[in-house]
Amino acid sequence: MYSGDFLNVLRSLVPNLYITEGNIEGDLAVFRTYPCPQPELDGRDFRYLFYIPTGLLPEYSIWEFDKIRDVRLREKQRGWRTVLLRLIKSGMLDESVCNKVFGYPEGEASTVWHRELFEFRNAMLTK
Repeated sequence: MYSGDFLNVLRSLVPNLYITEGNIEGDLAVFRTYPCPQPELDGRDFRYLFYIPTGLLPEYSIWEFDKIRDVRLREKQRGWRTVLLRLIKSGMLDESVCNKVFGYPEGEASTVWHRELFEFRNAMLTK
């Protein structure tokens, strides 16, 4: 999915997002806006959330792995589902709305998505 198409849908689902050019060429910075200054943000009315690369986005992030231990080291390319997952975890997007608009993720590649949502849901239940 192209980043422009993704952002158009995302803006309609999460209206309090502000998206601008990022500090790194080819990336967009995503901020959450608030209706008034927030004391926990030192009086600012926005908070930086994450970046989104421009261009063609894979569905799932692509990771670089340690060659010896086969553990994830760093994200090589951000996928659009990673963005959705962060918004769900921040309480800005509902999982059911996400599934309705973007489809229910299936297949082996969706394992991380389902695991992280499972852990998030269970952490919410214990609070």
